Amino acid sequence: MPLDKGRLPIDLIVTVLAQRGITSLLVEGGSAVLGAFKDAGFGDRVYAFIAPKLVGGSQGFTPIGGVGCDYIEDSWKLDEVEYKLLGQDLMITGLVRKEDA
Repeated sequence: MPLDKGRLPIDLIVTVLAQRGITSLLVEGGSAVLGAFKDAGFGDRVYAFIAPKLVGGSQGFTPIGGVGCDYIEDSWKLDEVEYKLLGQDLMITGLVRKEDA
Protein backbone atom coordinates (compact mmCIF):
# COMPACT_ATOMS: atom_id res chain seq x y z
CA MET A 1 0.00 0.00 0.00
CA PRO A 2 1.49 3.42 -0.90
CA LEU A 3 2.18 5.88 1.89
CA ASP A 4 0.85 9.44 1.90
CA LYS A 5 3.24 11.66 3.91
CA GLY A 6 4.36 8.59 5.82
CA ARG A 7 0.81 7.42 6.51
CA LEU A 8 -1.54 4.95 4.87
CA PRO A 9 -4.37 6.72 2.96
CA ILE A 10 -7.63 6.15 4.82
CA ASP A 11 -9.77 5.88 1.68
CA LEU A 12 -7.48 3.15 0.32
CA ILE A 13 -7.56 1.25 3.62
CA VAL A 14 -11.37 1.33 3.67
CA THR A 15 -11.53 0.26 0.01
CA VAL A 16 -9.24 -2.73 0.58
CA LEU A 17 -11.18 -3.78 3.69
CA ALA A 18 -14.47 -3.55 1.75
CA GLN A 19 -13.01 -5.69 -1.03
CA ARG A 20 -12.21 -8.29 1.63
CA GLY A 21 -15.81 -8.26 2.89
CA ILE A 22 -15.17 -6.19 6.00
CA THR A 23 -18.09 -3.81 6.39
CA SER A 24 -17.64 -2.67 9.98
CA LEU A 25 -14.57 -1.14 11.58
CA LEU A 26 -13.86 0.12 15.09
CA VAL A 27 -11.23 2.86 15.02
CA GLU A 28 -9.49 3.70 18.26
CA GLY A 29 -6.59 6.04 17.94
CA GLY A 30 -5.10 9.37 18.74
CA SER A 31 -6.19 12.70 17.35
CA ALA A 32 -4.27 12.23 14.06
CA VAL A 33 -5.90 8.87 13.28
CA LEU A 34 -9.39 10.04 14.21
CA GLY A 35 -8.91 13.30 12.31
CA ALA A 36 -7.83 11.39 9.19
CA PHE A 37 -11.00 9.30 9.28
CA LYS A 38 -13.15 12.40 9.84
CA ASP A 39 -11.39 14.29 7.01
CA ALA A 40 -12.04 11.31 4.71
CA GLY A 41 -15.73 11.39 5.66
CA PHE A 42 -15.74 7.98 7.33
CA GLY A 43 -17.71 7.64 10.52
CA ASP A 44 -21.15 6.40 11.45
CA ARG A 45 -21.05 6.41 15.25
CA VAL A 46 -18.86 8.37 17.63
CA TYR A 47 -17.87 7.40 21.16
CA ALA A 48 -16.23 10.31 22.98
CA PHE A 49 -14.89 10.11 26.52
CA ILE A 50 -14.43 13.09 28.79
CA ALA A 51 -12.31 12.73 31.92
CA PRO A 52 -12.34 15.19 34.80
CA LYS A 53 -8.84 16.41 33.95
CA LEU A 54 -7.83 19.78 32.53
CA VAL A 55 -4.65 19.76 30.45
CA GLY A 56 -4.69 23.18 28.82
CA GLY A 57 -2.04 24.80 26.68
CA SER A 58 -2.48 26.50 23.33
CA GLN A 59 -0.35 23.78 21.69
CA GLY A 60 -2.12 20.89 23.44
CA PHE A 61 -3.53 17.96 21.52
CA THR A 62 -7.16 18.02 20.55
CA PRO A 63 -9.33 14.87 20.69
CA ILE A 64 -9.74 14.92 16.89
CA GLY A 65 -6.99 16.29 14.66
CA GLY A 66 -7.03 16.67 10.89
CA VAL A 67 -7.92 19.80 9.01
CA GLY A 68 -10.94 20.52 11.20
CA CYS A 69 -13.59 22.98 10.06
CA ASP A 70 -13.64 26.74 9.89
CA TYR A 71 -17.28 27.11 10.92
CA ILE A 72 -19.25 25.31 13.60
CA GLU A 73 -22.04 24.63 11.10
CA ASP A 74 -19.54 22.47 9.14
CA SER A 75 -18.91 20.23 12.15
CA TRP A 76 -20.24 16.69 12.51
CA LYS A 77 -23.62 16.72 14.22
CA LEU A 78 -24.76 13.72 16.25
CA ASP A 79 -28.23 12.19 16.46
CA GLU A 80 -29.53 9.67 19.00
CA VAL A 81 -27.03 11.01 21.53
CA GLU A 82 -26.55 9.05 24.76
CA TYR A 83 -24.60 9.97 27.88
CA LYS A 84 -23.22 7.45 30.37
CA LEU A 85 -21.13 7.95 33.49
CA LEU A 86 -18.29 5.41 33.72
CA GLY A 87 -16.63 5.92 37.07
CA GLN A 88 -15.62 9.58 36.89
CA ASP A 89 -15.50 9.64 33.07
CA LEU A 90 -18.39 10.63 30.85
CA MET A 91 -19.05 8.70 27.64
CA ILE A 92 -20.99 10.48 24.91
CA THR A 93 -22.09 8.47 21.89
CA GLY A 94 -24.21 9.28 18.87
CA LEU A 95 -24.81 8.60 15.21
CA VAL A 96 -23.11 10.94 12.75
CA ARG A 97 -25.77 12.83 10.83
CA LYS A 98 -25.07 12.20 7.13
CA GLU A 99 -27.08 15.17 5.93
CA ASP A 100 -28.70 18.07 7.74
CA ALA A 101 -32.20 17.12 8.70
